[in-house]
Amino acid sequence: MEISDETRQDLIEFQNLQQQMQLLMMQKQQMQAQLFESERVAEEMGKAGDDAVLYRSVGPILVKKGKAEIVRELAEEKSAIDGRSSLISRQEQKVKERLMALQEKFKKLESSMVAGGAKQDKGGLFAGGEGASMSGSSSSSGPSIARRNKSG
Repeated sequence: MEISDETRQDLIEFQNLQQQMQLLMMQKQQMQAQLFESERVAEEMGKAGDDAVLYRSVGPILVKKGKAEIVRELAEEKSAIDGRSSLISRQEQKVKERLMALQEKFKKLESSMVAGGAKQDKGGLFAGGEGASMSGSSSSSGPSIARRNKSG
């Protein structure tokens, strides 16, 4: 049995959203690493005296800066990282909601195909359909497309 163009487009969207979710999770990890690094630097700055000679890496060179200036820059960086992290979390939530909606749509479609006697093999429309979950930060890939052989 052939799947409709709409379902085919939904499957493509689902795969694209999965890729987008992976990218968002990687970006979120990068933000967490940057935040951790900034916090460590701020912690070390607390140990330095106010008159300590400090240098800040700017590209491939080190630039001499005052403690107050570095502390201010670290606070600005943390604020920027928090803002980007918040944006990524909102995008991640929207993608997750759309993935779950498509997953539900696929389950209903598969159920209607089974009820209508359209199921031609044990795999159904999706292989492993129940194992797909979008909760948490699981790297589950959701339902995978089972290829059907027209002769069987």
